This record gives sequence, structure tokens and C-alpha cells, in this order.
Amino acid sequence: LLAAGYAGSDPPPLVALHTHSEMLDAVNYVSDSTSEYEQGVVRECFSFLSSHTEFGTRAQHLLLRCLQSNDPKERQHFFNEVRSCRRRRQSAWERTPAAAVLQEKDEFTL
Repeated sequence: LLAAGYAGSDPPPLVALHTHSEMLDAVNYVSDSTSEYEQGVVRECFSFLSSHTEFGTRAQHLLLRCLQSNDPKERQHFFNEVRSCRRRRQSAWERTPAAAVLQEKDEFTL
């Protein structure tokens, strides 16, 4: 970020390289700077973007809080488009826990 022209007086934003849940490298990382809730939201959003279909109840609620501003049909279209790029076996998401995230309008309908 500094090389990209960051000239703020505050420390530059966090930049991290990670794999799954393990951090490999970071700049300006403070271990207690994020709450367990925030870490959970980020983890579940990345799982969703990675086309995972297995989500627990808490994960479903966290995802729906993030995605409730999007219409379920838009979520389904996005999920199917991203998933079609994957080389893994394509099973119907309608029979998985991901169905709640893709079909429900918000977390209150679960």
C-alpha cells in the first residue's frame, strides 16, 4: 500500500496473506484488533465465495446478515456462476445447508 501511494498520517490499513484460517504474513497486524464476531463473518463470507455448501446454523445467520440486502434470486445466480468455474463436483445446492442462505430473504426466517 505504501508503494501504491498511501500517504495518510495513520498507519496503513492491514494487509494480510493467509490460507484457510492460518495467517502467513501481515502488515500492521494487531491480534486483538477484531472481535470473534468479525472474524466469523469474514470466515463465512470467504467460505460462501469459495462455493462451500455446508454451513452450520451460526454460519447461516452470519451470512444472511451480510447478504440480506441482495435478493435471493441474485444470490443464487451469483453462487451458481462462481461455482460453475470450480473444478469440483457440482451437486445440487438445494439439498444442502447453503439452501437457507440462498433462498431465505433474511436471518429472521430461519
